[in-house]
Amino acid sequence: YFQRLESITTIFKGIDILYKEATEQETEAFLHRDFIALSNDFNSSKVNKSVRKKIALAADALANFSDEEKQSMVDYIKNTSGLNTQNNAFIISNEEELKKLLFGISERYYETPISKQLRIANSVINVTLD
Repeated sequence: YFQRLESITTIFKGIDILYKEATEQETEAFLHRDFIALSNDFNSSKVNKSVRKKIALAADALANFSDEEKQSMVDYIKNTSGLNTQNNAFIISNEEELKKLLFGISERYYETPISKQLRIANSVINVTLD
């Protein structure tokens, strides 16, 4: 029914955040952050639309992190993602590795309490326990 996102943003508050896609410039800027090392000629032109959406969400999350939280994020990703690092930067050579990094930024990795399996959450709902 709606062909443009702008048409529904007045009706559904906050929907633009869920479906925002990083621009070419935003994607390029994200890939050149100090904790990312590109290899194998990987660049922003090789990033598809669905991953650009994840980049937009990750960039928003990073903007709200303190320096201490950013360091904790890097440590968390090192311990959970299986990504290789070089000089304190994650080596990203393809879109799958980029997705692993983005899952780490959005804190999607978790370990099951009994079998100790590392998993990725496909969806997230924040809950508060009383």
